[in-house]
Amino acid sequence: MRKKLTYQVVRSAKPKNTRYEVRDTLITGFYLLVLPSGKKRYYCQLTRLKRVLIGDAAVLTLEQARTRTKRLFIEQTEGVKLPDETTLREFVKECNTLSHSNQKRLEDQFKDWLDVPMHMITVRDFERWRNRRIKDGKSVSTINRDSNVLKGILQKAVDQEVLGVHPLSRVKPLKEISDKRVRYLDRKELKRLQAALKRCDPQVAAIVTLSLHTGLRRGEIFNLQWIDVDFIRKQLTIRATGTKTGKARHIPLNPTAYETLKSWGKGRGYVFKGRYGRLVDIKKSYATLMRDADIENFRFHDCRHHFASSLVSRGVPLNTVRELLGHSDLKMTLRYAHLSPSHTKGAVDQIAWRKK
Repeated sequence: MRKKLTYQVVRSAKPKNTRYEVRDTLITGFYLLVLPSGKKRYYCQLTRLKRVLIGDAAVLTLEQARTRTKRLFIEQTEGVKLPDETTLREFVKECNTLSHSNQKRLEDQFKDWLDVPMHMITVRDFERWRNRRIKDGKSVSTINRDSNVLKGILQKAVDQEVLGVHPLSRVKPLKEISDKRVRYLDRKELKRLQAALKRCDPQVAAIVTLSLHTGLRRGEIFNLQWIDVDFIRKQLTIRATGTKTGKARHIPLNPTAYETLKSWGKGRGYVFKGRYGRLVDIKKSYATLMRDADIENFRFHDCRHHFASSLVSRGVPLNTVRELLGHSDLKMTLRYAHLSPSHTKGAVDQIAWRKK
């Protein structure tokens, strides 16, 4: 079928029992392929024996598909390689590999670049963005995490040969200060918190208790589903899509964490639910809990620090703590090393002169 491809034609093309083509009358070789499943894809017939997939019609606009087709014909006839015009938004939608948190991070921090071709992202623009974030008072670690999301997408585009050169490959992360804040509860604070947990909202109490005894990040707890809870083996499975490192891990449940989940019940979907399905925030409830327990300057993320600090102070090897926390590098875990009761004293004692 030959017809001038318009947005109306693309939208109204209905699936049939067999695939069929709607060839554009404006650009020879450019056509829409409609599959029996209902999917629609743009193709370019470069030669009699060579055709190239332009992209999914649900992702690319008709104008974008035509622009890419023209670029391919120029490359074919003139023997030159032109930069790909794929935008960040298009590439991310096609790959669909970003976690929920990284997707939101990308949309919040790089919204001005989502519809810009990836090869047009420059180091100069990136440095301006980073300097603006510094002036806004954002921490170095937060800026680096945001940067890594963008750089990771660009690297994947290079790996898939969508992008010829990584435009930010030479950009180094900002140097982070090593004396990071490690806040954990002392015995009195912990006792007050345990009493306050009995009085607060049951779901908040379960979430905080679970974090204190597993070291899970807030997002990991919110993403936790009942299918990830193994009551027989007494362990949790943290899926790779919900972690910062992109790697799955298994967390054993101690008696407190086990009883917390067991008493919470067994259901379907997310373990902790919000008004519209997945829980997204407990800031107000958590702040109320801290006031009731008379605890100051203890963020939700500090529950994770308390978990790690408790393990290290009881002599658990740092590498084991690293695995439980899901750190990709031992450097992140070393901030807790000073809490070990014997990691420095034992080393110094080894070189003591022995009396004859």
